Amino acid sequence: MGLLSPLNWVKDLHLLDIDFEIDSNRVVDSLHSRNTNTSNFCIINSDSKHILTTDLENSHVSFIR
Repeated sequence: MGLLSPLNWVKDLHLLDIDFEIDSNRVVDSLHSRNTNTSNFCIINSDSKHILTTDLENSHVSFIR
């Protein structure tokens, strides 16, 4: 939810080319993974992937410490 909310906010503001930095390596790894699962975490991450691939194509999510 910590990533999905900002993604929706940026999408609603019609901003483009945004670099998101997040301190959860698990979230970033899951975004770049092709694995699918039915857990709540994977469903929320799937929503984030969808926004990144359809509405925020030039945006990037990276892990920072």
